[in-house]
Amino acid sequence: MTKRFRISKTKVEEANKQLKKAKLLKIVKHKLEPTHEYVDDELQYDRFNNHYFVADILHQNYKLSLSTLHAEVAFKNAEMRYS
Repeated sequence: MTKRFRISKTKVEEANKQLKKAKLLKIVKHKLEPTHEYVDDELQYDRFNNHYFVADILHQNYKLSLSTLHAEVAFKNAEMRYS
């Protein structure tokens, strides 16, 4: 994520802390777990990516923003069609 958005890892962690404190984000961290597979007589371990859950209020605002955007685009298209 740091490469994609060109921000430092510490900024991402700070933002996550603030969002968690505001109860807008829940992060479920995964621990290192055995895969039950052996390579050269050594048990292999793996750690899955964390799961991020966004608060419902943010989903509702996002849906509202999208529906507003769709309405604006439809209005602009209608204006262009009848101009």
